[in-house]
Amino acid sequence: MGQVQEANGRLEDLHRLRDGYLRNVSHEFRSPLTVIRGYAEFVRDQGVPADSSLPDVMGVMLDSCDQMIDMVDTLLEVSRIEQGETSRRLDVRPVALDEVVDTALASVRGLAEKKEARIDISFPKDPLRVTGDSSLLAHAFRHLLSNALKYGPARGTVFIRAEAREGQAVLEVEDQGIGISPEHLPRIFEKFYVADAGLDRRRGGAGVGLYLAREIVRLHRGSIEARSQPGHGSVFRVSLPEPEPAPASEAST
Repeated sequence: MGQVQEANGRLEDLHRLRDGYLRNVSHEFRSPLTVIRGYAEFVRDQGVPADSSLPDVMGVMLDSCDQMIDMVDTLLEVSRIEQGETSRRLDVRPVALDEVVDTALASVRGLAEKKEARIDISFPKDPLRVTGDSSLLAHAFRHLLSNALKYGPARGTVFIRAEAREGQAVLEVEDQGIGISPEHLPRIFEKFYVADAGLDRRRGGAGVGLYLAREIVRLHRGSIEARSQPGHGSVFRVSLPEPEPAPASEAST
């Protein structure tokens, strides 16, 4: 029994060392990527002959840098959540859902323009509010929107709908993309699970975006689910608790 406990302790120590190493490497990896991106943007914006291919080449470099920086940031966020750091630093308060979605949309605007995609937003007239950390929720929604744009067709439409339902604010993100096969659907929120490895490599996926979105939603006592049919797009639904009504004594002051 003592040997088993000792072996388990060593395994835990190894896991901690591995996680710390990966986090440090990710931090160090991000810095040169940011420098490369800055110089590529500088070169692209220099005056060059109209028939030069340099702007296109630099554009490809910038897109690749953005993909890699996004992957590094996502892995760092996964590490923070799994180490419990995020839950200790949550800035929980009532926040407007439309403002959180606007923040998420701003971060994927470039991808939407590149795909010439249309964003169709349908929110109720009365503002929906949820209880949570606005920046962390925006991070989760960004992954849902990014997925919808990546796997949707060029010049397609991404639909964003929200409504209040039984004390929950319900947000749906729907795309017109390739859809998800039934055998893959139950596992898409697993860490590093990739339904189509070749397709994800071509589109810059690492298999952690949906996992991270699920963990963030869980931190906020919410739920996330997906429904899809191959060839008919996918719908991701997030349900989050609305703020508790203020006690009558507080409401009257």
